[in-house]
Order: sequence, then C-alpha cells, then structure tokens
Amino acid sequence: MGSEGPKIGDFEMVSVPKIEKPVMIPPILLVDYDDFKNYANDAVLVTYDVEFFNGPFLDVEKKFRRLTLHAIGVKIESVPLTFKFVLDYNSLELQGTDWVQKTTDLDALVRNILDELNSSVRLVRGTIDQEQEIGAVLSAVY
Repeated sequence: MGSEGPKIGDFEMVSVPKIEKPVMIPPILLVDYDDFKNYANDAVLVTYDVEFFNGPFLDVEKKFRRLTLHAIGVKIESVPLTFKFVLDYNSLELQGTDWVQKTTDLDALVRNILDELNSSVRLVRGTIDQEQEIGAVLSAVY
C-alpha cells in the first residue's frame, strides 16, 4: 500500500489549492448622517453626487432633490468597505410645509454637509463604478 493521506470513512482527504478571488461587498447603507460622518473620517475617499429638481426655465436657481454620499475604503478588520448615505427630499421631515420652504431647507442642509465634509475628508464630486474589481483595487491600496 502506497502513502495515502488520512481517511475519513470511505473518503480520502486531499488538500485543494486555495484560489483567492476578490469578493464584491455592496455598499452598506446608513440611515444616520452622524454614523456616515464617523466612517467617512477613516475613508480613503468620499464621493458625492447631487440631483436637482427639473424646472421648466433655465434661469431659475436649481434646487437640490437628493444627495448621495459614498465613503470608500473604510478598513474594518482588514477589509475595505464602502458606506453609503442618501439624503432625499421625499424622505426628509422638514419643518416647512410648502415646497419652496422645504427645498430651501434642504439646500441649506446639503450645503452644510458638503462644507463640513470638504473640510475634514478627501471629497470628490462624482461616482465610482461599484463592480467586482473595486474590491481588488481597494485591497491593493492597503
């Protein structure tokens, strides 16, 4: 009898080479801005994207409709994660009752958030493709 590996029942144990592939972990959606801000301070990069209400006239000041933030490359237990926060007109409980007051309040809130983040993190306007390759890119950063 030749050299055989350990046996369990009728099966012989063999070692299988480990092939590591990057795993895509989707962004973690946070509902509290303060939680997002804490993770953003440890991020490699924070991106933001804004959407505006569509108006019929080009000379009217644009009003914010939605702000989407991504804190990218937050290392938790050696795994780079992405955290997402969305501030949306429809999901806010703003004090104003009419559209003009609500959009004015939202504009002020969005501008305050962007000013605050701009002073404390690397903030870039735009988005990053959230494909599987992002995990490989982030792991190469560390």
